[in-house]
Amino acid sequence: MKRPSGTKAFLAVAMALLIIGGTVQEAQAQEKVPSSWKRIFEAQGSLFVGNNPQTIFTTRGRMSYTDSTFDTGFDVKFTYGETSRDGERRVQQRWWLATLNLDAFPHDRWSPFMLGTFESSFERRLLQRWNGGLGAKYTPLDNQRTRFNVSLALLAERRVQLNAESQRTEDGLARYSARMRAQHQLNGKASVSLETFFQPELRELDAYLYNSSATLQYRMTEVLRLQFSYRDSYDTGAELRGARSNYDGQLVVGIGAEF
Repeated sequence: MKRPSGTKAFLAVAMALLIIGGTVQEAQAQEKVPSSWKRIFEAQGSLFVGNNPQTIFTTRGRMSYTDSTFDTGFDVKFTYGETSRDGERRVQQRWWLATLNLDAFPHDRWSPFMLGTFESSFERRLLQRWNGGLGAKYTPLDNQRTRFNVSLALLAERRVQLNAESQRTEDGLARYSARMRAQHQLNGKASVSLETFFQPELRELDAYLYNSSATLQYRMTEVLRLQFSYRDSYDTGAELRGARSNYDGQLVVGIGAEF
């Protein structure tokens, strides 16, 4: 006996709806998978008033790609600061830092990596500093709330700087680079992080660079976060180049976006 045409039409529509529904669910599931690409933009600043008014503005941009095989990223930071004394304003800080990294097997306990950086600092009388090298990272702790790793690298460096007489000089050297990085999720929205670099010269261990940053951030939305950061740095050669101090430190407050 032939099946009524209405039944055939009903079955055809039902089958089509099942196929469409499955396709939509599959597309939604794919949309929920986190992207391997990540983009970060931050803008921070501080303002001091009184006898010696100061303003500092810091911005940072980063783009990275991570999967189970490698992690690569490009990071750029810029800081600009002005101070006012007796009605005269002058530039206090102008600092550029660009970093390019390539880590192999980033989720393994041991991970080799390549690193390259460019730095220019008005306050340290450093016109250009280029370096690059190879190293290894050790990650003893990595879970949903806490990540901790240490790394050691050997870098070749080329720098162009001013001496105490404001003469341009250029030289090359090699450095060790030791880094410690820790991040902990306090709750669903708040987290703290700490990153420290210690980079002595290969032939003169008492000539070194030290950089450290501590950040507390609070996620306001899926994209935006409020953050408080304290950063300090020490360059044993800054005063020899005519800088006011080997030490720089700043406390800044700002907004970050991650998508």
